[in-house]
Amino acid sequence: MAVCLAAMAVVALWAFIRWKYVVPVRMIRRGMELLHAQETNNRLRLTGNPAADRVARLFNVLMERLQEQTVVNRRQNHLMSELIAASPMGVMMMDFDGRITDANAAALKFLDLDAASVTGRFLGDLPSELGTALAAIPVGKTTIRLSETEIYLCRRLEFVDSGFHRPFILIDNMADELRQVEKEAYGKVIRIMAHEVNNTLGGLKSLLELMADSAASDPLMGEALESGAESCTRLGAFVDSYAEVARVPVPEKRPVELDSYLSGLLPFLQSVTLGRAEVVVEPMERGLTVMADGALLERVLVNIVKNASEAMSSGSKGHIRISVAISRGEVTLTISNDGAPIPEGTQYSLFSPFYTTKPGGHGTGLALVAEILGRHAWKYSLSTGPDGLTRFRIRIP
Repeated sequence: MAVCLAAMAVVALWAFIRWKYVVPVRMIRRGMELLHAQETNNRLRLTGNPAADRVARLFNVLMERLQEQTVVNRRQNHLMSELIAASPMGVMMMDFDGRITDANAAALKFLDLDAASVTGRFLGDLPSELGTALAAIPVGKTTIRLSETEIYLCRRLEFVDSGFHRPFILIDNMADELRQVEKEAYGKVIRIMAHEVNNTLGGLKSLLELMADSAASDPLMGEALESGAESCTRLGAFVDSYAEVARVPVPEKRPVELDSYLSGLLPFLQSVTLGRAEVVVEPMERGLTVMADGALLERVLVNIVKNASEAMSSGSKGHIRISVAISRGEVTLTISNDGAPIPEGTQYSLFSPFYTTKPGGHGTGLALVAEILGRHAWKYSLSTGPDGLTRFRIRIP
């Protein structure tokens, strides 16, 4: 009997301890497991134990708030991801070691690479001139200029993730914005200049022609007046050459088969050189077609060839070669010449109106070329290579 009473006392004591302490502890442990697993949809069930139920109610309120915050965070992260993906500014994220983890569409376009060629690699290892330049920029804001159409404002920044600084890079293409500002500025100057000069020249030329008719009996005076009228005509043409840069029409793009197009244009391009150079069109893939305004493309090629022929040294006949190459779905049209190299530090200024390195030059030829290529949304560059050849490259999607 005593043994039975003792056993019942032990069972009652264990039941009391279990109810008083074990159940709440198990409730706490279960809640910790759910928190660790981040299972915010689960809730703890009430047991009737006052202490355990207080823990359960507190835990369930906490989980409801965590679930609400998780939904909000997911929405915000999704919105941020969508904004980054659609942003015209390039965004590149790196891990703690500097390897690229993410790059949006704009960044891939600037790098001229696809996601598979970028993810997991260091910037300096990318097969891209921009990637190499980005690897060398310090923390802060930097401008990178690769060509006339590739000018980037880059920011290398950091944020704290898990207690460590994690880098990311923002890339903004400044070329279009700078070109637009420049165009608005020189366009306004050209329009004012052309208006004032042409108004004056029109009246002056009419007066000179009238005086020439009245001075028919004086050959010497008539010759002088005729020379003055011709000078007015030349000055008017000079002013119109500047105005032409500011009023390039919108390209009417149509399929242009490059092989036949360049072959047909070759005799005219040869005549533009005035015998100073030999123009050669290198063999290319037959049937290769690009979308372009043929008339505007002709003006581009004429100005480039004319500019190249004027760089030839006197006394020897130079060579101008036109070639076409295809790479990653892009056509590169290259016009190379063996004339005088481009003076160091002037390759970007050559495309600005009024700027020229040639005596008697107007500074309109390459400015017109830049405007037409910009209207086509084509990238281009002009530089003299280590081999001494000067190359004008036009990249056509």
